[in-house]
Parts: sequence; structure tokens; C-alpha cells
Amino acid sequence: MQKTAPLARKNDLVIQELDNEILIYDLKTNKVFGLNETAALVWQFADGKRNISEIARIVGQKLNYTVGEEFVWLALGRLEKEKLIETEIPDFFEGANRREVIKRIGLTSMVALPMISSLIAPAALQAQSGSACGTSPFPLGCTCTNSSLCTSGCCNFPIGGSGVCVQMSVSSNGSPCAMACYCTSGCCDGVGFVCISPNSKPAGSPCVFTCECAPGTICTGFFPNTMCA
Repeated sequence: MQKTAPLARKNDLVIQELDNEILIYDLKTNKVFGLNETAALVWQFADGKRNISEIARIVGQKLNYTVGEEFVWLALGRLEKEKLIETEIPDFFEGANRREVIKRIGLTSMVALPMISSLIAPAALQAQSGSACGTSPFPLGCTCTNSSLCTSGCCNFPIGGSGVCVQMSVSSNGSPCAMACYCTSGCCDGVGFVCISPNSKPAGSPCVFTCECAPGTICTGFFPNTMCA
């Protein structure tokens, strides 16, 4: 089991970072999952390359506390149950009393146990059923083609997914985006499709939005050959 390298699912999901937690809209099941900080960290570092001990070490570094492998296995089991892991996860606790296992891990841990809350997202359910969530403006989770159609004022287009109404300014630098309104920084890198610090690209750099370019320059030219100049 030590060689297990779990891979987090990223397809058909709309991901929002909220403080130290992650909110995930599953476009296939019309569910919303809330991952607390510890579950979110395990999910983020399950990249299909790191094994259990490596994930435990990195999560421990992020939390500034030593995290055991049992802790990671517990999180993975819960993530797999909600279909948020691509790879098949062995049942590390097979034959054990899970309540006792959870109690033991909780007593030996100074950080919160990995938790995942879930609920049906009515707006997403309507969007997938073809009702298009009624008429605009649409609530969170509804399909959209531009931000003016959303009550939140923000329509994000995750790579490989559909346009979905999301909350404004909830995603930190490095998170997937297609619209600036999705980023706490107020700037989405239209080339790499991640939230970035505004005015961070020098003249001559590829760009899509002027917010990417250094002060005194703008994003100019004809897409896709646009440059900060």
C-alpha cells in the first residue's frame, strides 16, 4: 500500500478556495462538497506521483505539525467515497473498527480530522436537466456564457468544463480561472488560465488582459498574438 500514488479527480468540477477550505461543485452528480483544511490539503497533493508517506510529509509541513500515514488514508477513504479520487484506493482499515480508528487518530492529532460535507446543489441540478436555471440572472452553479448572466456577477470557465456561475473573488493566486472576477487579486492570466498578481508581466510578454501587464503598458495586438506593450 505504501507505493499507492493517489490521483485527485479534477475533471467536471468547479473549484472554489474559501480561506483554508475548498468548495467543489461536481457537475456530474450535482453535489457540492466542502473540504476542511486537512481534507483539502490531501486532495491537493494527491497528484498521482506522490505516495502516502510523501503526502503525509507535505501536509505536515503545511500544517506545521507531524501528520501520520493513517491520517492520509482516512482522508483518501472519504475522498474516494465522494468520487473525488481517480485511482482505486485500497481499504487500509479493512477489518478494523473504524470508530476506534478515528478515535485513535483524533486523540493523537493536534489538527482537525479530514472532513467532507456534501449536499445537493439545486441550481446545478436544474442546469444539468436542461432547464438552464430559469431566466437570468442565474444563481450559483448554473451554466452561463458571460458574467452578466449571473447574480454573483461572475461566470468562470474551468478548463475542460462548462461555464458556471461562481462567487466573486474567492480564488487565490495559482488557482484555475478564466475571468478576473474569480480571483482575489482581480487578475486572471489569460495565457496560463490561473489567478496571478496584477501588473506582473513585463513588456513583450504574452497576455490576454491588460491587468497582467506592468504599469505603463497595455495588452495590445490581435489575439492570440497579444503582447504587453
